[in-house]
Amino acid sequence: MPALLLAFALPMEYAAGTSLVVITLTSAVALAVRAGVGVAPDWGPVVVLTAVSAVGGFLGARLADRVDTNRLSTAFTVLVVAVAVYTATRALPPSPGPEPSASPINRHIAQPVTSRSSHV
Repeated sequence: MPALLLAFALPMEYAAGTSLVVITLTSAVALAVRAGVGVAPDWGPVVVLTAVSAVGGFLGARLADRVDTNRLSTAFTVLVVAVAVYTATRALPPSPGPEPSASPINRHIAQPVTSRSSHV
């Protein structure tokens, strides 16, 4: 949707509708392709997500009539940035910490213990 807003300069209402149509078509094609390979989706989550999405769409449409478009656009931008930051932090590998032998305490602990035996 940001690409529709920025690259094509579509108004928010058209960008949202266009985005939903694209998502619906993509999802329908993906479901059809998966159906052809013999893998059945777990229909419980599918039904729940569909119902929640329908209710959310209905409530969102009613809310959109009452809230300023600029406020909705700002809220959506914040949401997209938050999801992008979350996704990026989850996708990046953890940063390597210092090696265990770098600490003086660890060097002392890591040294092998030599046994003292008397050779008589």
